[in-house]
Amino acid sequence: MLAATCEPVPPRRAFWVLVLACDLILLFALPRILHVAIGVAALAAIGVAYRRPEWTIAFLILGLPLLAPLRVGATASTLIMVGLPLIALAGWTRSGRDHSAHASRAIRAPSTLCLLLFTAWIFSGLFWTSAVGYGTDKAVGFVLRGLIPFLVAMLMGPVWSERRGMDRFLRAALFLGALVAGVGVLAALGWAGPALLGNVGPRGGIAAPRLAWLGTNAIWLARLLAVWFVVLLWAAQRRLIHPAIAGGGGALALVLILLSGSRGPLAALLLSPVSLLMVPRSRPVARSGARPALVAAGIAALVLLALLPGAQKQRMASAVLRVPAAGGLSEMATDQLLRDPSSMFRTQLARRSLGILADGLPWGVGTGGFSTAAFRRDVRVYPHNLEAEILFENGLPGFLLLVAFLILIWRNARRLIRAWPEGRWLWLLFAMALLNAQVSGDLPMNVGVWFWGGMIAAVARSGEGPRGHPQRIEITSL
Repeated sequence: MLAATCEPVPPRRAFWVLVLACDLILLFALPRILHVAIGVAALAAIGVAYRRPEWTIAFLILGLPLLAPLRVGATASTLIMVGLPLIALAGWTRSGRDHSAHASRAIRAPSTLCLLLFTAWIFSGLFWTSAVGYGTDKAVGFVLRGLIPFLVAMLMGPVWSERRGMDRFLRAALFLGALVAGVGVLAALGWAGPALLGNVGPRGGIAAPRLAWLGTNAIWLARLLAVWFVVLLWAAQRRLIHPAIAGGGGALALVLILLSGSRGPLAALLLSPVSLLMVPRSRPVARSGARPALVAAGIAALVLLALLPGAQKQRMASAVLRVPAAGGLSEMATDQLLRDPSSMFRTQLARRSLGILADGLPWGVGTGGFSTAAFRRDVRVYPHNLEAEILFENGLPGFLLLVAFLILIWRNARRLIRAWPEGRWLWLLFAMALLNAQVSGDLPMNVGVWFWGGMIAAVARSGEGPRGHPQRIEITSL
């Protein structure tokens, strides 16, 4: 009887040659090991961006503050804002769809053509502006943070039109928002470096200390947390996370927004549900987990608001008092009501805006020209209202193009929600960004208006919302 013999398998020579080559490379790279590590990390990030374009776009919308501690320069920031969307689009083309036909339809969409004309008019405003420096920065910044996010959202319409693609985007947004909020908690506890930003009051001292983290702007962080709040509720409705987790995360987001002292994002978040009156109403068949999560988060926010220090409460209240103060109260009364420097400065801007508007129409004072018209200096100063900014600087043509774009997005949202009621969440995010743009940021810094508008237009073009969605929900018109 023959016995079976087991012979050892000879090692693969190619494997050991590869190991030896890697050892030699590491040996020669030791003096520059930090640069090598950065290069490897960059290549890994490019690979992930290529394989998961939904994660990449979510990072551009919610994750950029995580790069702030790296002290990314202007050139690197531009490469990120241009390179990552291009990599995401390249990764999207891996699927077997007819990309050229879809891209052609997306470019020819009325909302796209309207925004392209708007961009061209913004650049034409550089020819008669008296603030060439800020105007150029604004026009280029709008391309990077306005036009490109909108075009990427439009071109990736087939990704959003599949349930799997939308779920990947939402999961990435949930994770990135949790990271930003987690660092915020560490900052509030004093475990993550300097956390409090102080506003110098009119009589000296700190008027209202504000929580900030990641070495960046408290307003930017509060905006992202407001987006994360809505995404949490949306994910709870889609059963991607448990309602209790969504409620806890939403409460944490509201706590951090309040501690940041950023009033615009908070007001936009609280007022955005009113915008649902502008779109078709739907009655869900199945019970949603978003409602209990919203109730839990709201209760936690009210409790915290009652416990806020007096300086923080005064800063929040000044946002409400700014309107009567700007309407004709004396300087002494304004000083008593609005001790917050930001409110006082914006009140001064509102008073100077009327003269600028009268002198600039119908063509405007040029892109970025509000700064020189108001303060005789080419600096980054703007009226903190998107429509007023465009009307002052780019006149009636720019204002009408902006209004036309907003109307087109609204019409797309109505058509989308009739076919896919979950589209209300996209409309809510767009409305929140637009409301925030009424009181905060200049044209390039209101990324959400353009990105969420692009997602609405892209999904609306699919006709029925993401494929693979559960049973349709009955629609009743208002």
